[in-house]
Amino acid sequence: MDLPNVLRYVDVFLPNEVEALHLSGQKTLSAALEKLAKLGNIIVVKLGEKGSVSKQGESTFEADAFLNKNIVDAIGAGDSFNAGFIAKFVKGKSVKECQIFGNLMGAINTTQPGGTTAFTNFVDIMTVAKERFGYTALSL
Repeated sequence: MDLPNVLRYVDVFLPNEVEALHLSGQKTLSAALEKLAKLGNIIVVKLGEKGSVSKQGESTFEADAFLNKNIVDAIGAGDSFNAGFIAKFVKGKSVKECQIFGNLMGAINTTQPGGTTAFTNFVDIMTVAKERFGYTALSL
């Protein structure tokens, strides 16, 4: 793959840690993030229960995970992070806000089996966000 020529056309790149290390050819996350950030616009690396880290230009932001003490199923948590991040991003929110919301959606995903059953409707999602993770927001 010609990663340098592909990433320059990508607004937001959302790999997990293993993917970031592999695609960058680096041995550490910090080195991978530095290399990928030189190739693309916004790089956000998903770290599972360690949260996520982003780099845009010279700015780096680490967002803590919303920890679910009673994980039902983690299938699709990364995809749910992506959906949460992108939902905020297309509304013009900051990378920090997008990343925090992505972490929240990944955590909410783990509260139900199957990758999508935790996402029935917005009201229920925000109820889980508040009751299980202490997150409140007026709107998406």
